[in-house]
Amino acid sequence: MNKARFLRRTAMLLCLLLWMTSTVNTTFGYIVTATESLINTFLPEKSGPGTLTLEKLVEHPYGEDYVIPENVAFDFEIHLGPTYAGMTLSTSAGERLADANGTLTATLRPGTPFSVYDVATGTPVTVNELPTTLEGFSPKGETTQEITIAEDAETLLQFTNTYTPAPMELTDVLVTGIKYRNYTTWERGDTFSYRLESLTGDARTASAGSTWHTLATRTIKYDPTDPEFNTFDFSSAMEHYTVASIGVYYFRMTEILLDQEHHEYDGTVNPFEVHIEDEDMDGHLEIYTVTTAENGEVTVNDGIYLVNVSFYDFPVPQGPADVTANLSINKYVENIGEATVGAEGFNFLLENLTNGQKTTLTSDTWGEAVALLTFTADDIGKTYSYRLSEIDQGIEDITYDTTVYTFTVTVSVTEENTLALEISHPTLTFEFRNVADRAIVKPGDPPNLFWLITMLLSGTAFVALFVYDRKKRLPL
Repeated sequence: MNKARFLRRTAMLLCLLLWMTSTVNTTFGYIVTATESLINTFLPEKSGPGTLTLEKLVEHPYGEDYVIPENVAFDFEIHLGPTYAGMTLSTSAGERLADANGTLTATLRPGTPFSVYDVATGTPVTVNELPTTLEGFSPKGETTQEITIAEDAETLLQFTNTYTPAPMELTDVLVTGIKYRNYTTWERGDTFSYRLESLTGDARTASAGSTWHTLATRTIKYDPTDPEFNTFDFSSAMEHYTVASIGVYYFRMTEILLDQEHHEYDGTVNPFEVHIEDEDMDGHLEIYTVTTAENGEVTVNDGIYLVNVSFYDFPVPQGPADVTANLSINKYVENIGEATVGAEGFNFLLENLTNGQKTTLTSDTWGEAVALLTFTADDIGKTYSYRLSEIDQGIEDITYDTTVYTFTVTVSVTEENTLALEISHPTLTFEFRNVADRAIVKPGDPPNLFWLITMLLSGTAFVALFVYDRKKRLPL
């Protein structure tokens, strides 16, 4: 081998080594810096000879969205036999001790199964549902079930109860009315009649196919010796009105238009609604609230709802116009981490503590949110208490502002017949400040430019030397 060939071969070898080194630093180094380790952890599922699972179901007329109260639960006895006498058994509710007869007791809520693990295959089990003291519940099907534990599997027993609350008469809803004469006096023979109606059909939805049914009529007649001659009472009709399920029940009062000369009748329709609930599922329906509109008013005293409707010969004089107060929220985010979090999308809860109304507000791109507080003539003389706070949405790396603002709004009327608001807080603009400590998620480091260039040059040089060497070795 002559000296030129030796130098070429040496150069080729160095180029090849340099190319391999730069390739490793470029590709393998990128993989190492860019890819985090993935660790899978296997958690074996609990297994055993067999599992006994009890499940409690309750059928009720309230629909899928109804949430069964926490206090509704049912007791069971699980007879496993003398083999398990005095044994501590593993259950979904923790370890439980069987009695001297091998019996466990369990309390089940609807929708929360109860399981006993590691029961020997072939074990005969008897489960008794104990009588319940809860009103309105009755068992559907057998209250005692027997079963044999299957091998390495779940053995399921289901027990079903039906819930039917007792029908309820609206004895706590008193309905009265009063007739006023505007700009005229009562005269002998003045007579007015009124009708109370209920919505039949689907009384919970007031659907188009429903119809109004007359419950009762009342008539008043002018009597100068009776100071209350112009009042009438429908309470006895409500006492005999029965509801059997939760929902909204619709009623209305109207004046019957008689063919009498020299009379102007009130043509308004005065509706009111009775909201029936069963929040505690105690076997009894309850009145949640009673609402009315138009010329009606509802007052509550010791659970008794009084609905009073006023009728007029002429329209009620025009009251003051509504007034609106603007509530503003300014949201700020202090970013102490690498990433920047904007002020958009944060939620706030505005609560009217007086009437229970709740409103959720969301900040916009500029961190602002606005609520309009509107008051009418019906609010004159009333004071409303409000509470404003930020909702913790549980977003990682965000520390939420826990400030709670409270204020009141009192409504009055001026001599000019306009509504005025007295607000306890200096301003209805509120600030909330959050702190964000979020890191920037970086991809793996890019290939080192030096090694990339080195890889390309050394590879090119190696190929050129290799071709040149081959040409030198070929005979001319």
